[in-house]
Amino acid sequence: LVPELINAPLNQLVEKVEDIFKNATEIRLRSDVPVGISISGGLDSTTAAYYLRERHQNLKAFTFGDKNDPNTEGPLVHQIEKEFGLEVEYVSLDPSQAVSSFEETLNAQQAPFLGMSVIAQNLVFKKARDLGCKVLIGGQGGDEGFMGYRKFHLFSLMDALKKRNPVSAFSNLWSFGRMLAAEVSDWQHYWAQRRRYSSSDGQKVHLNLPAGSQLAIGLGSNGELWNRQVLDVTDFSLPTLLRYEDRNSMGHSIESRLPFMDYRLLEVAVALPTAAKLHNGYGKWVLRQMTKGKVPDSIRLARYKKAFHAREALWIEAGVGEYMRSQIQKNCSLFDDVMPDYLSISEVFSDQQLINNPVALAEAIGLVWLGNVRSNR
Repeated sequence: LVPELINAPLNQLVEKVEDIFKNATEIRLRSDVPVGISISGGLDSTTAAYYLRERHQNLKAFTFGDKNDPNTEGPLVHQIEKEFGLEVEYVSLDPSQAVSSFEETLNAQQAPFLGMSVIAQNLVFKKARDLGCKVLIGGQGGDEGFMGYRKFHLFSLMDALKKRNPVSAFSNLWSFGRMLAAEVSDWQHYWAQRRRYSSSDGQKVHLNLPAGSQLAIGLGSNGELWNRQVLDVTDFSLPTLLRYEDRNSMGHSIESRLPFMDYRLLEVAVALPTAAKLHNGYGKWVLRQMTKGKVPDSIRLARYKKAFHAREALWIEAGVGEYMRSQIQKNCSLFDDVMPDYLSISEVFSDQQLINNPVALAEAIGLVWLGNVRSNR
């Protein structure tokens, strides 16, 4: 399989991927209960929506966002709604229910989570349940299989430099630069995450967490790009993301189906040559070619990364930040083993820190969860 894919021209690779994806979506439509789709305005879920609506009349879609708010994926989803003839339910944050939504999601997950997008996802499943949708199809897995994450541009550049291939290094540097240019408005996010892939020590933390084995999630000195993709599928990315999705969906008695997770598609995607996945500042190049004339170019040719836009500042300022601080303060006697005495809860977990520091947010959520667990013993 691998030599066949490596040596094939791009148009044949596109045909092969499309044949598998069509079948993957078709078999996931088999149901005797209502089926819907979760869309975010990104390439993966939009691609799934295109092929699904060909085979499913009156397909109902669900998204987290506001079609009148350009700071969310709502306007892009609204464009899909008009072009594909979908019926879309837009789910947004109700500030009066921000804290209860946080509590419900933490209860459904039964474990800490890293950000508010997990709550947004939970609310989408809740809306689907309220409207009688029992099966929800999503786009999870496309980024892992087809190098959709922005980190793979960096990894590809590092790989070319390691192999001392100047032509490939220059090409990757140009591609990497174009991707960064498209994301310049989100530079603060990248800066906050700058140590994530460059050091096995990871991000700076405030808590005294139990020592574990060092986990280097970068490319590594002996790593190959395809092997790094496999690690995302088996260890780093998908196990966590699928757990979030499974807990949220099952919490509302909904079956989540993911055509990009079809084993046939994942095997082919990982085996594809890098040039079929990374090209000129784009990830998932073969999918972009596959959807030419099918998916709006505003989505198909977008270099920025789209997902559920949780707008975490709104959640935190709507009361979730204050709620987390109060819960941590109430249970601080239960955290003697993990929280230093000198740590100031009001400073380390202030709204500003929770908004701008992803580590502080993850630690606060973890402490709230730990307090619930230990206080119920």
